[in-house]
Amino acid sequence: MNPPPPIRNFTSAAAIQGLRREIEPGPRDRNRSRISQIDLLKMAHLGWNMFPGIGGKGVSPKKMKQMMKQMGINIEEIEGVEEVIIRTGDREIFFSDASVTVMDAQGNRSYQVVGTAQERPREVSIPDSDVELVVAQTGCSPEDARAALQESGGDLAEAIVKLGSG
Repeated sequence: MNPPPPIRNFTSAAAIQGLRREIEPGPRDRNRSRISQIDLLKMAHLGWNMFPGIGGKGVSPKKMKQMMKQMGINIEEIEGVEEVIIRTGDREIFFSDASVTVMDAQGNRSYQVVGTAQERPREVSIPDSDVELVVAQTGCSPEDARAALQESGGDLAEAIVKLGSG
């Protein structure tokens, strides 16, 4: 089975008619279409006039919801979102003004986060047991041990070597 074509920006009625031909299944594959349901949803969510109605006004939101329900797709917005944080090993990406939409497509849940992204370095949490170990190995003060662990990103061996050579 060929993968679906990439999403395109439709600017003309001819392009939309071409999409309709791709979507409508042929005589052999009534249960499959060449464009995935997820691609259709993405296009609808972006407000593309995929299915022009009478007068070229497109499908009403009510009709679009009905069509998505028939395809087994449900979209809902999560209310009251205060902040969204994505943590990686070395940084955090956070959205303080986020709008989060959940899409459930035949049991697969996807989350869409829209907002202004800001990045900050991820702070390393240093356990007290690590500080005590560095103090025991080097004989330095707990404040110096914590500072060395912060500089080394929590690496015990590097912190001990750094304090032992200084």
